[in-house]
Amino acid sequence: GERYPTHQNPSRGTFIFDSQDTLNPHTFEVAAIDNNGWVDPDPATVDFFTPKVPPPDALVTAGPALTDTVLILDEFTDTYDGIQFTFQGFDPNSRTIEYSWVVDRDLWPAESLEAKWSPFSLSTTARIKGSDLPFHYETNHRIYVRARNEFGSISTRGYFTRPVNVGTDSARLDTFWAYRDFHTVYPNFAKIPPPPQRILLIMNVFNWDTLAVLPYKPARSDVKQYYIDLYNSLGLAGKYDIFDVEYNPSLTGTWPGLGLLGNYSMIHVVGDVGNEFNRVPSLANSSQGKMQAYCYAGGKLLINGWNLTRPDNMPSNTTFWNNILHILNQFPIIPAEYIGARHQAIPDPVQYPDAPLDLAKLDTAWHGALPAFNGYQAYGFGEIIYRYDALHDNAVLPFPPTPIEGSVIGIRYLGLTYDSIYLGFPLYYTEQAAALEVLRRAFQDLKHL
Repeated sequence: GERYPTHQNPSRGTFIFDSQDTLNPHTFEVAAIDNNGWVDPDPATVDFFTPKVPPPDALVTAGPALTDTVLILDEFTDTYDGIQFTFQGFDPNSRTIEYSWVVDRDLWPAESLEAKWSPFSLSTTARIKGSDLPFHYETNHRIYVRARNEFGSISTRGYFTRPVNVGTDSARLDTFWAYRDFHTVYPNFAKIPPPPQRILLIMNVFNWDTLAVLPYKPARSDVKQYYIDLYNSLGLAGKYDIFDVEYNPSLTGTWPGLGLLGNYSMIHVVGDVGNEFNRVPSLANSSQGKMQAYCYAGGKLLINGWNLTRPDNMPSNTTFWNNILHILNQFPIIPAEYIGARHQAIPDPVQYPDAPLDLAKLDTAWHGALPAFNGYQAYGFGEIIYRYDALHDNAVLPFPPTPIEGSVIGIRYLGLTYDSIYLGFPLYYTEQAAALEVLRRAFQDLKHL
């Protein structure tokens, strides 16, 4: 429909005049038309002036927190939908308000700035991508929003004030801004040309420290050295960094932010060793959300661990579990039956290797097998790559009776925009030669070997 109303009343109407200047002269004419279509040759006229129409106010209401760093890509993909901001306009005299926005207004060349503002629209949401920025790899940005009322008047101040409490505390004013600062990182794997691949190895393990009893109750340094040996044997020396997840007494872990994750072409999370209750530092919803955002931007993710998806280790985050790990649901396998992971045949020339348990690393109290695992149901396009190998082939879970042997414990997803592999067993307790080949095959899938 038309932006300004059309009045068809034969004898009266309310009309809108363009009033952009301080004082605006107008001439209004009206002519009568008879039934034969003859028009009055001398229409009635009136001259008058209108003051400038006050512009609306605009406010950015939501966006990434100032303490957050978010990933940004040049264009949207099937899984990356940009950085979202919402805004609001205020004008008591206008029935509609339209919005336009620009990022880093003062960094665009003056002659091209107007073209960088988005077209005015009624949408109160903006989704920012890298091509909206003047400098894609810069990290600090500001989005500006302007509002336009139905009379064509555009907000220009960038802020407005209101009393803190109308009527009771009118002297104190709150200031509301039509801009918002945010911070981004352009992931290394998306840069053109991309820098050399680099892996971030996240050690999300319990540290037995001075209470360590090798080999079954290792300190974090022991687990770390085990993986350093594996990585170096794969020819990855100098191509990875290690991040130790620190945690408090409740095992709440401190995870790296997206500003760090975005510097790596692949993330490998290890959760192989827990405390006496099989607890590792928790992968909270916020940590899962970071890994999800990393994958949606195009990253590659490998996770392996012992009982890692237990609710107090990794609370169920449906989006992360379904869309990243490609796990629909899980069920606990409590008995000490695990003696290894058997590979599931896949339609690839090179299969995954079997991963037998390293019996030399077991506590004698475990009686030759590991307890406390989880079986899974794969979701969507997730492919099964490993199944549980039980000490007793006829072992069953009681309620309902479910065979333990052959339960799914490894899933991969090789997608259009990101890849992920989840191994629900600990490589630290796997025979080292076999663990090396498991990693080799996983890194091949993730295009890092």
